Amino acid sequence: MNDKIFGVDATWLLRRQFHATNKGIIPGSTGVAAMPATDTDPGVDAIPPLQDPNIIVVSFLQSLLKLIRVYEYQYEFYCLFDRGTYRYRPKEQFTEYKATREYDNSYQACWDAIDIAIPLLRNLGINTIQIGGLEADDLGMYYSHKAKNCILHSADYDWLLSTRPSTDILIARAGAEARLVKYEELMVDHIKEPSDLAYQKAFVGDGSDNIAEIALPCATIEESISKYKSRDLPHELLSRLDRNYNLVRLDRILTDTEIHDVINVQERMTKKPKQFDLIQLLGSVNAPSYMLGVLSKYNRLQNQ
Repeated sequence: MNDKIFGVDATWLLRRQFHATNKGIIPGSTGVAAMPATDTDPGVDAIPPLQDPNIIVVSFLQSLLKLIRVYEYQYEFYCLFDRGTYRYRPKEQFTEYKATREYDNSYQACWDAIDIAIPLLRNLGINTIQIGGLEADDLGMYYSHKAKNCILHSADYDWLLSTRPSTDILIARAGAEARLVKYEELMVDHIKEPSDLAYQKAFVGDGSDNIAEIALPCATIEESISKYKSRDLPHELLSRLDRNYNLVRLDRILTDTEIHDVINVQERMTKKPKQFDLIQLLGSVNAPSYMLGVLSKYNRLQNQ
C-alpha cells in the first residue's frame, strides 16, 4: 500500500453523475424535445425516462480521472462504495435511521452502474472496496488511519469525523470549488480531539439521516460534551445521546479485524497492469464500445 492514499466517496460521486446525466431520455426517441401534457394527451414528460448505466460509468470515470490529474498521480486512489448500514447500525435497533430515504425504479440505472463500475475499476488498477453492512464513510475512517498521508473526498460532512493530523478532507460544495479542510481548522474551541466531532454530532443530530437533535443540557456545547464523556448526565439523556453517537461514530471499523481481512482480500482483487489491451478489457467487463474513449485517456495517463 502506498503511504499516500486518496479515498473517494464513490457512491456519492457516481450518484452525482447519475443525476447530472439523467436528462429524461425518452424511450425510442433520438433527442426529441419534451412536449407538455394536455387534457387529451399526457405528453412525453409522462413517459418514464430511460438511462444507460454505462453512460453514468463513463461520466463517473471522467470525474475520477480529473481528480487523478489534479493530484498529479502522487496518491494511490481508492474508490469506497456504500453497501448497507446494518453492521454497526442494526436495522432492527435503529429503525428510524435514514428511514425517509426512498428510491424509486428510476434509480435502477444508478445501482446497475455501480455493478459495472466496480470490476472495471479493479481491472484499471484502481482499488475498489465495497463491503456488505458498511457505509463508505466507515471505510474512509479505516484508510485515514491506515495511510501516513491521506485525503478523503466527499460531499458528506460526516466524512469530517475521520480527520487526523495526517488526513485532510476534500469537501465538495454545490456550485463551488471543493474545499480542503485540514485537521488544525477543526481542532478549535470545544473540539480538542477528533472524537469530539462525533460527540458534538450526537447533540446536533442530522435531519437528512433522521438523527434527532438533542437540546444542550449545559450552558455551552463544550461543557455538554465534557459531561457526556464523563457520563455526568441524567440516565435518560445519556441513553438518547448514546443512541445518536452509535449512529454517527465511524471508529468501530478500526478494531473490526474481520472487516480488515475482507478489505485485504478486496485490495488484492485490484490488478496492476503496466498497460492495457483496451479491447480485451471492454470485453471482459461487457462494456460498450463508446467507453473506449475514456479508457484510452486513462491508459495514456497510466503510462505517463
